[in-house]
Amino acid sequence: MSVVQDFNLPKDVIFPPGDLESNEPALETYQHLQQMLVLIKCLDWCWRDQNNFFCVGNLTIYYPENL
Repeated sequence: MSVVQDFNLPKDVIFPPGDLESNEPALETYQHLQQMLVLIKCLDWCWRDQNNFFCVGNLTIYYPENL
């Protein structure tokens, strides 16, 4: 596995604003991830004898402009 240390970002990339004012907590926290993983594991276990389902989860990934 390799990690990119320096990445030259193209100049035409437009990032969404990162300074939106909100009193709401972050949309997805580590607890959300843990809850999603527990749900997926439970569904896999409940339907372990079936082969006609697919279960997956998704969290938003946001890359800040200054990284």
